[in-house]
Amino acid sequence: MSVQIIDTNSQRVTETWQGNLRAILGKDICGAEKSCGSIRELEPSKGFEFESNDVHCLAYCMSGSGDFTYKGTLSQVGRSCGVYLDPHEKCTIVAGSKGLTLLQLTVPKIKGEKLTGGYVFSPGISHQLRDAGGLRLRTFCVNSKMPSRKGRVSTNSACMQAGEMRYSPNGFSPLHKHAGPDHFYLIFEGTGTVDDGTTTLPVGPGNLVFIPEDEPHRLRASESGLHYFEFIAPNQHKTSILSGDKKKDLQWFFVDTGEEWNQS
Repeated sequence: MSVQIIDTNSQRVTETWQGNLRAILGKDICGAEKSCGSIRELEPSKGFEFESNDVHCLAYCMSGSGDFTYKGTLSQVGRSCGVYLDPHEKCTIVAGSKGLTLLQLTVPKIKGEKLTGGYVFSPGISHQLRDAGGLRLRTFCVNSKMPSRKGRVSTNSACMQAGEMRYSPNGFSPLHKHAGPDHFYLIFEGTGTVDDGTTTLPVGPGNLVFIPEDEPHRLRASESGLHYFEFIAPNQHKTSILSGDKKKDLQWFFVDTGEEWNQS
């Protein structure tokens, strides 16, 4: 089984004047070729300039609250909020009175893309969908495959797909694989298992489940359900269902409108 489970809580801590930083994703950690990531724990009222330079970046609020200033606009953010940056953009991030924990991710830019710029996001303007079986609920904060929808976040870059996923108790995905991308789950709450059709591994809070390209995988929640962050880079992959209903398992429906969206 090529799937790797990384205990993010045991990764080496680098102390900075703003707080602690832990690298959790990269070639030297799990073999990731197209992405790298870290968890930054900002102390109360401490801040920094989050700059993308020549790559795409995402800062996602795991816990706490703070202020994000992007293109001169101040936004107060909390859990499940964040900022997505195209290359050569920046956002000033300052933690609130109880601190701020961020998941930070970077991916290379894709040659030839005409970019529309980044944005600050919150659950209220992200895309929320439920699967056809009613067992899984996902919220995309970055996904160029989403249709243009008024009042919702939008990017035309295929650099990444990112967002939260929630599984009902005993909910599960089909056995499937993705051709091309780096792919991971970062478990926030609940327990479950990941398997490749043959070998099964337990997962729980703090685990980063790294899935190499073309690796069969299936995630299954225990009775606790699961809440996790899901990431794919680049967002140019093809999803193949290996067991189950190949049509139904790729069907999703927008929670607010009921409109169908088919995963690719």
